[in-house]
Amino acid sequence: MASDTIRSLIRQIVAVQDEQVQLMTELKEDLSRLLEGAWQTSKLYLEDAAGTSSPAARDRALEDARRSLSEAVGVAANKSAHKAAVAGELTLVLALLNRAEDAARWAARSFTFAEECAPTRWGFWPSC
Repeated sequence: MASDTIRSLIRQIVAVQDEQVQLMTELKEDLSRLLEGAWQTSKLYLEDAAGTSSPAARDRALEDARRSLSEAVGVAANKSAHKAAVAGELTLVLALLNRAEDAARWAARSFTFAEECAPTRWGFWPSC
């Protein structure tokens, strides 16, 4: 009798663990969408910019992409290759908008973000 109770309790613990894994997986997916949403949106704006022949429409789409990339850099994990890449994309968009000073500033930031992910003298990646 006692062993049946113990087996039942163990099955219940396993079921709870399965539920926790499912919830954590869903949370991780939601968080990924939240963190990458602005970056994915910037791609849509860049596609719009590439697909128009109107300079005014192109500049509007590039400005929208700039805003999305600025948001994406802000939510990207510190010391991540993703943050460095997004900052690099922002640099290019700023250059396309003829904002040379801002582009230069973001190029330096992108380099700094990338440097934080560079191999150390011990040959491994610190956090990227």
